Amino acid sequence: VTHVTVMTGARLHFGPLAPSGNRGGKFGGIGMMISAPRYVLSARAAEVDSVVSEESTAVRISQFVCHVRDSMPFGTDAGPCEINVHETIPAHCGFGSGTQLGLAVASILSQLSGEPNVAIETLAQRAGRGMRSAIGMYGFAQGGCLVDGGRSGGPGQLGVLVTRHEFPSEWRIVLASPGASTGLCGLSEQQAFDALPAMS
Repeated sequence: VTHVTVMTGARLHFGPLAPSGNRGGKFGGIGMMISAPRYVLSARAAEVDSVVSEESTAVRISQFVCHVRDSMPFGTDAGPCEINVHETIPAHCGFGSGTQLGLAVASILSQLSGEPNVAIETLAQRAGRGMRSAIGMYGFAQGGCLVDGGRSGGPGQLGVLVTRHEFPSEWRIVLASPGASTGLCGLSEQQAFDALPAMS
């Protein structure tokens, strides 16, 4: 494979069911995928790695490329590639942009390296995603409305998909984004989750 195109939806999350995980699965939750906003990325084999995008997205993609390559099996190499970003999901606005971008990059590198049918759980682990909610991970692979049963193991354990349903095509969703603020991410987001009290 020398050319790849990957399209993702955006993830809507209706809240984690058990962020402290004191009983049963940790995190878990209900969410769904929507068709827009979305990522559309194309990639091709090249002489050197490059990303054609605005700077912040290009930096994120370059970081994912390094992380995914370091996590791929020994002897598996996609080689240098050029990644073009045609459409983007706003970052840190509640759409799961990091997970969708990381999985898109992992999928691109897997396909360019000739790996057949890599499981979504493997792509997520390579991209370092799905460590809390698994809604975006399963949504990337299947779309629809999803229920994540949470994860009961230690670090690296992924949530379990309980059920998935198609969203009725005749229903519509209105997204309202007042103001221009963005949410927490990275270390500050992790610290906020760690500070949550146990649930009854």
